[in-house]
Amino acid sequence: ELYCLEHGIQADGSREECGPHDVGSAIFAEAPEARFVPRCLFVDTEPDAMDEVLKGPHCGLFGQEQLIAGKRSSGGAYSAGKCTHGKLYIDAIMDR
Repeated sequence: ELYCLEHGIQADGSREECGPHDVGSAIFAEAPEARFVPRCLFVDTEPDAMDEVLKGPHCGLFGQEQLIAGKRSSGGAYSAGKCTHGKLYIDAIMDR
């Protein structure tokens, strides 16, 4: 949200007319229809975290290709997320 404010990007990805001149090409990429989208991936082994992103006030910024969600939670255990569940998604992450 703060990056959007700093670079004049609205919640739907459009740019404010009176916003700063630098859109921040390291942070945002220009998409078709004069929209700006964050240059990031959201990865979580639990699908509920992605639901929060898709229902939040800035849901218009993100496309499905930016969200990689698993089917089960790692239960807060770092090793389960990194070594067991997380291993299943590494190829999808590296492809994007």
